[in-house]
Amino acid sequence: MTAERIARVGELRRAISEEMVKVLGLSPSARNRLLLGPLIWPPAHRFASVAAFFDRMVADSGLPEAARWALTQFATRLRVRRRAEVPGEGPLLVASNHPGTVDGLAIAASLNRQDLKIVASGLPFVRGLPSLGRHLIYISHEPHTRATALRSMIRHLRDGGSVLIFPSGNVDPDPAVLPGADRALEGWSRSLDLLLRSVPETRVLLTIVSDVVLPALVQNPLTRLRKELRDRQKLAEFLQVSLQMILRWGPSLTARLSLGEPIGAEELQTKGAGQSPTYALVENAKSLLADHLAWGRGKLQTTS
Repeated sequence: MTAERIARVGELRRAISEEMVKVLGLSPSARNRLLLGPLIWPPAHRFASVAAFFDRMVADSGLPEAARWALTQFATRLRVRRRAEVPGEGPLLVASNHPGTVDGLAIAASLNRQDLKIVASGLPFVRGLPSLGRHLIYISHEPHTRATALRSMIRHLRDGGSVLIFPSGNVDPDPAVLPGADRALEGWSRSLDLLLRSVPETRVLLTIVSDVVLPALVQNPLTRLRKELRDRQKLAEFLQVSLQMILRWGPSLTARLSLGEPIGAEELQTKGAGQSPTYALVENAKSLLADHLAWGRGKLQTTS
């Protein structure tokens, strides 16, 4: 390992350690990081090493190939069900639920679009990955940042690129593990309307991801100390990633991804019966979610 890579891994490890402390519900103070060091350092260091190699792989082999490799590092197999082929070129807006962990990796690996840009919150450790950063559009709750992000999305779509957005703006319940996945869809941002008005030739691809969190960890006594389901899921994800990084061989997962049929703006207007495109997309997403859950129960077949 070169001196430059050692330094990068060290910086990533510090940033990841801070995020881990926050997930535990504590402030990322030097004292807390020191006290929790023996618990946090091993998975944070391994995670940082994986992230650094992933970033180099994005530069060398492209995001889809790097994402497929990263899934193996998280002991995750992926099953995909497609309603239609994904357009290989042209403006494509991918809207998905957001159960966290490997959802973005699963989608990037399956779309196989080298031009994919992902709308992300910009966690400090993510900003330490320059090659991945070229595939990200950073967003926050601040109005100025949101406006800048929307302009970047519109520009990329006008250039014929693909954009992945998680319209709820939050971590959603994993549909296979926690209740409320359908209600989370109802909170999708109306910014989808603006994107489609600005680039009307855009096609929209809905996706649903599930089975990215181990049910046993969500029901773990430690995670159940968190009152909010969203906080409980985040803590379960932290424990899961920590175990995957330390053990490397497990715990293993089989994540599921459903890809809908690409739909154009005009068709959305027709299906929406005078309602906004976002309304039509939410209704379509609910239908896709229902099919996705039926597939998980073995009532529908995998198509790829």
